[in-house]
Amino acid sequence: MKIKALFVSAMIFTVCLFVVGCKSSAEGLSYNVAQMVEYAKNSDYARANTLFQDFSPEEAVELGTYLEKNPTKLPPIYFIIAADKVFELDKDKAVFYYNLGKARAIEDVSMCQDKTASGQLSMYSMVAPKTVRYMVSRGLDYDYINGIFEKVSSWDLKNDRMSPKWACYHGIQSFSGEPKLLPASEFPKIQKETHKVMKNAAKIIVQYNKQNKPVSYTHLTLPTN
Repeated sequence: MKIKALFVSAMIFTVCLFVVGCKSSAEGLSYNVAQMVEYAKNSDYARANTLFQDFSPEEAVELGTYLEKNPTKLPPIYFIIAADKVFELDKDKAVFYYNLGKARAIEDVSMCQDKTASGQLSMYSMVAPKTVRYMVSRGLDYDYINGIFEKVSSWDLKNDRMSPKWACYHGIQSFSGEPKLLPASEFPKIQKETHKVMKNAAKIIVQYNKQNKPVSYTHLTLPTN
């Protein structure tokens, strides 16, 4: 599936027990955040996600800050998971996190040989519905939308990433063996194509919203070419 189609699809359907604020980890994280990060690092995503459900907005912001500073530690989906709780304190930061996580996930999925791994992208808007609804409400504001995509693009180009193989485990091939990546030599091209799409995305979104009545974010459709 082409990068543009993946990007648009994700846009359409477009992560101290009992002691608040205690710092106990070597990385200076509060207890709950440190525990969640440790679970996720060990691929115990079920426990990580369960713990996150009880995070306060402040803990979600702490997680987001950790992810920004440590982009090689956890899958970018955790930016999306954090978004709706961050939204309670900073709507624009939540929108940035959602789109950053989505852009990196699209790149990572595109680096997998098994293209069925892209199925996960359609679920992302359901992970952060408040953030997505807010984005839809700003759908005619070109400067706002374009500013978010420019910020995402700038951050993505400046920061390292963890292996994209995490994304490949969502594909069908992972049920019959170890999922495989495309040659690393193709990664820069994939990233470049994603950024090319983002550069034009704001214009596409605004044009679409000018031509169509507002709809629920779960039913939003955009052109694919």
